[in-house]
Amino acid sequence: MLIGQVSTSSQKFQDNLFEENAVPPSLLKQLVEVNNQFGGVVERYIYQRFALRQKAIRRVYHYVKKVREAGVDQFDLTQFLSLFRAESGLRRSIDKAYELVVYALFSALLQELRVKVQVSVEPAQSRLLEEFGDFTRVVLGIDSQRLLREFQAGIYRAGVTNAADRGLDLWANFGPAVQVKHVSLSEEIAEGVANEVQADDIVIVCKDA
Repeated sequence: MLIGQVSTSSQKFQDNLFEENAVPPSLLKQLVEVNNQFGGVVERYIYQRFALRQKAIRRVYHYVKKVREAGVDQFDLTQFLSLFRAESGLRRSIDKAYELVVYALFSALLQELRVKVQVSVEPAQSRLLEEFGDFTRVVLGIDSQRLLREFQAGIYRAGVTNAADRGLDLWANFGPAVQVKHVSLSEEIAEGVANEVQADDIVIVCKDA
């Protein structure tokens, strides 16, 4: 509620928040009484802790803002990622920061290159197209009257949390699944990615290999 968003975590503790081992109603009642008695001390504590958590991310925000004002040629990827390494609260988020950078780069390149994707069916398959027209219209966007469809190539983030993406970071509407790893890639890690992600083509973006 503090930032106008809901949690996307799959962790069970959110369902158990009001149970005896967390914050049961009896304890909440005591907190309310203390908060009212001492001029909102509990609320103040919550906001101070929240501000402390946000201090680190504000440094990242100010760096990006400064770069935007000075010109994008001033952006230094190494410096940007170092902001995540320097803060213990952000260190575990460096993978997501790296993923966002890759997503921004890939999206911008596809847009600037004006890449198009085509889906088509041979005219000889017109009988099947008529028979399964509902499927081809909904799933493929083509039918017996329209044998070819062209659209903009795009790349998309698969999930906002590690639990949601099940190993897949980015997916493209032209084929490959993209896994972003802020690590030095080894054969073992590459094999793990290949086992996690089901796709004909898998692109792995990493620090080095």
